[in-house]
Amino acid sequence: MLFVRSSVGVWFSFGLAFFLQDCVEGGNSYNFNGDPGSVQRMFSEHGPLGKYETGELLLFGGIALLVSIPILVLALWLGARGQAVALRSVMSGYMNLGAQWTDTREAGGRIFGWHLRFALLSSLILLPLVGAFVALGLSVNDAPDTRAAVILGALFCIGIVLLPLMAYRCLVRNFVFPLMVGKNLSSRDAWQLFRGAARGKVGGVLLFFVARFLIGMAGGMVALVSTLITCCIGALPILHQTVMAPFYVFERSHALYTLASLGPELSLLETPPDEFGGFGASMPGPYYGAQGAPPPAGGFGGPPGV
Repeated sequence: MLFVRSSVGVWFSFGLAFFLQDCVEGGNSYNFNGDPGSVQRMFSEHGPLGKYETGELLLFGGIALLVSIPILVLALWLGARGQAVALRSVMSGYMNLGAQWTDTREAGGRIFGWHLRFALLSSLILLPLVGAFVALGLSVNDAPDTRAAVILGALFCIGIVLLPLMAYRCLVRNFVFPLMVGKNLSSRDAWQLFRGAARGKVGGVLLFFVARFLIGMAGGMVALVSTLITCCIGALPILHQTVMAPFYVFERSHALYTLASLGPELSLLETPPDEFGGFGASMPGPYYGAQGAPPPAGGFGGPPGV
């Protein structure tokens, strides 16, 4: 799809679609360089937050949360539309960004609604927990080291709570969203369709996620190398997704082929528009011209009646 009858414009169109998709999927995890010790330094006596009282920190956090909500909603909407366009492009085997943006408006709106509900549910579960742990950590005013240890322990516990939510999100992202886009279903109907097909095939679904983890690691390594050899130019938004378009297409198609293996009713890959092949189709056979394919016995034979 990217290398047969493609162009620079097609590559950049895919790059834009995948960039929008990353607005909700968080980009590439290999760019994260977190240091657990930074939390301790942040809340230490000489750290940037150590001089504030607990009430002041909670006030600042509340203001930052209110300011960030519209930005997060916009990112969710752009990411949902990007996911729908990317899925439609991979399913159809071609890229027409304007037409597919219009065609996936309804499906993108449904995906956006799912993201909003998931974000609200996650917030209702996690925010009180985070607030309680942070307040507990900040209450240890005379022991910054103990405070940082409490906060780190709290983050670990929150991670344990977060695992089921993330597992559910991965299932929806890889198997439910494609059904919503390809079959124009609601999230509930798409989930029921997938659950019915996947019943009794839990091992295969788990194997998919093991393979997906390995594919993600390989893609991250390739992206890191491409970033280094281009002096970080390859990490620029849209340009990065354009360079990594083959990986993004492969990653999406992997989920679509896995979904199709659960049953023919879940096959969403469309036949390409011409006989020269394309994404989602088997390798094209020989071209025979206007005379058509030969009969099964071989050879074109004589004219009718001979």
